[in-house]
Amino acid sequence: MFRRACPRAAPHYYPNHAFLSGGERRQQLYSWLPRRLLLVRHGESLANVDREVYSTTPDWRIPLTERGREQAYDCGRRLRQIIGDEQLYVYYSPYQRTRETLEEIRKV
Repeated sequence: MFRRACPRAAPHYYPNHAFLSGGERRQQLYSWLPRRLLLVRHGESLANVDREVYSTTPDWRIPLTERGREQAYDCGRRLRQIIGDEQLYVYYSPYQRTRETLEEIRKV
């Protein structure tokens, strides 16, 4: 007989669960989870084109190139096709290139 190294955790029950079927209970328990998770990398940055930029500019201040802005805008169009009118939550780093990427995505 095999035993699991980590036994299944006991389900959490709340008072209103007594009136829910299994499927409804599962739907209620996981309703806060996102339907999907999409990861986006910033567009082409100046340092992607010229590595010498790192010697004169702090990493967090490196901007996007014009091509990087076009890539970000295109990404925004593709995201709009995927998510449609769904609500969107965005988490991003404070680096300049990621903020510029977000600005271009939001233009769509």
